[in-house]
Amino acid sequence: LYFGLIIITITMEMMTEEKLDELMVDTCEWQEQPPSLSSTYYLDRNVEHLHCILYTVMEHSSRIASWLEEKFGNDVEIFHVSNELVFFKTSERLPLLDLFKKMWSLPYVLRHIHSFTISQRVSKLKLLEGKEVFDPNRPSKEQLEIEAKEYEAFKRERSQKKRQRRDSRRPESIPSSDTLNSKEHNVEKINENKANESNKGKKMEGKHPPQPPKAATLELDLSFLDELDFEGKTVRVQAYPALRRNQIIKYLEEKKVKMDPHRGFSHLVQVLVYKDRVHYSLLPSEYFYAKDEEMISEKDVYSRAFYKMRESLDRFEMDLTKKSRIMDVGAAPGGISFFLATQVVPEGIVAAIDPAELTDFDVKPPNLLHFKMKSQDAKEEVEKHGPFDLLVCDVNSRPWPMMRLLRPLLPLLNEGGTFLWTLKLPKMNAEQHAIVIYLNRVFAEFRANFGNFFEEPEVKWMLSNRYERMLVTRRRVGSVLPEERFDPRGFHLKTQNKSEEN
Repeated sequence: LYFGLIIITITMEMMTEEKLDELMVDTCEWQEQPPSLSSTYYLDRNVEHLHCILYTVMEHSSRIASWLEEKFGNDVEIFHVSNELVFFKTSERLPLLDLFKKMWSLPYVLRHIHSFTISQRVSKLKLLEGKEVFDPNRPSKEQLEIEAKEYEAFKRERSQKKRQRRDSRRPESIPSSDTLNSKEHNVEKINENKANESNKGKKMEGKHPPQPPKAATLELDLSFLDELDFEGKTVRVQAYPALRRNQIIKYLEEKKVKMDPHRGFSHLVQVLVYKDRVHYSLLPSEYFYAKDEEMISEKDVYSRAFYKMRESLDRFEMDLTKKSRIMDVGAAPGGISFFLATQVVPEGIVAAIDPAELTDFDVKPPNLLHFKMKSQDAKEEVEKHGPFDLLVCDVNSRPWPMMRLLRPLLPLLNEGGTFLWTLKLPKMNAEQHAIVIYLNRVFAEFRANFGNFFEEPEVKWMLSNRYERMLVTRRRVGSVLPEERFDPRGFHLKTQNKSEEN
């Protein structure tokens, strides 16, 4: 009975903690919305229909799914999302080829997608027993035995060194006073200190234990390909995982199918293996996509921030014209400023504020003005070229000191003007609860500092973001910036000084 009461008490405490965690997250004003339903139930229900499968960069699938829903709305239905695959189907109003062409015109999307697969037919997965696929990444038994012997020898050597260090600390090994005062001992001590300093910060050398042998990958039963009509067609093979491609090519060559691995093919054979099913199709060559630098590259990219700005213009409404005026805080090395001055507002003005130098552009735009000073000191110089329709801030600093530094420049924003701010997050191992709580703290401070000066902010985790989120809002019409709050703890001042020292 005693132990039973203890177990019941512990269980109730755990349930209470879970409820508190759920309540804490559910009551947050801002949460990142996950993509559409991704359970295997919806995969099983929709798998027989014509659908598309995107093979994305690892762990980018959920952001690609969110972008599809946002961009195409009701014309796209996502029914499954895995770690690197997105399954979706489109309505009759949006043919798959039209959707592909729209995506192929957006390099910031293509940078996160490896391939596009259309599932015309589905077959049950059948493997050929006893026939293994050659896997260059799978070590042989002999190689595993050698690695095991090397690891055992490494462990013996490491334990011997530990024993020697332990013995050197014993009282009988402590040198006498005469030895300590000798010149030879001092030289040895100096050399030892130098060696320790040179090794400081270096990663400790060591070996990991050998991994257990991987299970052999068996060959597929490719008889389902006999249903496809290859007569008069020159094909190219596209497979996921790529390990299956050579087997498919060998099978088609045995069937006397004409093949061309380069650009001379007329049709594309696509095979994708996922869970217990094989998705396959035979499509015209116009559906072919291969990730290469020509499709994902952009001209005049001077920094990674360029991609964030390019995506922001596509996803947020900013009402910019060719004659608009833009302020870029923290502009160095100048990727955003150059892009805005040359491609977005060629007849307007871009005021770039940063004490650091900008990149040496091939041709510096005449409408790009560089104010080489800190943002808190730039108001008098910058306001001569205002008011501004867009204020961009991408500074590698915590949000709290940045609110104080940006405050003098906010009145220079037009009524109805857009404020685009890249929020830098601490590396919290992508824990959703921690990020939600962190961002809600930022929003609470944002409202307390600026009141009704801005509309309700919108935050998105864009494809071009890493440990950051993009915040966008507008200045309210007729709004006035409230007076700065006095903080008796001096929090803002301490944080500001600390960031300047860093």
